[in-house]
Amino acid sequence: MPRMAVRRVARLVEVLQGVEPGQFYMGAWARDYGNNRKRKFDSGCGSTACAFGHACLDPVLIEQGLSMVMEGPNYEGVRRGTPRYKHWKALDAAKEFFGLSHDMATQWFMPSRYRYEDRDNLKLVTSRIKEDLRKERAKRKKAA
Repeated sequence: MPRMAVRRVARLVEVLQGVEPGQFYMGAWARDYGNNRKRKFDSGCGSTACAFGHACLDPVLIEQGLSMVMEGPNYEGVRRGTPRYKHWKALDAAKEFFGLSHDMATQWFMPSRYRYEDRDNLKLVTSRIKEDLRKERAKRKKAA
């Protein structure tokens, strides 16, 4: 079983607490809408990202090896991003970077684990991550 990278997860929580609600959507790692402002989850700046997508855009976590590779634009002018860590991509990158089991990474980062109407609920996503972080810290404290 992987060992959670507690400091990195704590940083993820900090990052998410600084995200504007209109810049958050669990339906894509990252999207840049450019001049196409007709999207439901347009932040005003033309971009949005999920929890792991925002981690990949944070300077502190980038310094530790995360990146977001943008591709496109597609026929609608939208560019999509794919998270990377070393040679891993997408969910595998999240698992390796944060030291998560497949189940935990899926619970945190996959849109299918959230109801459609909750995929822009930043507070819900953040609280799920914070709760698992709290449990991990308690487990380590007990073991010490």
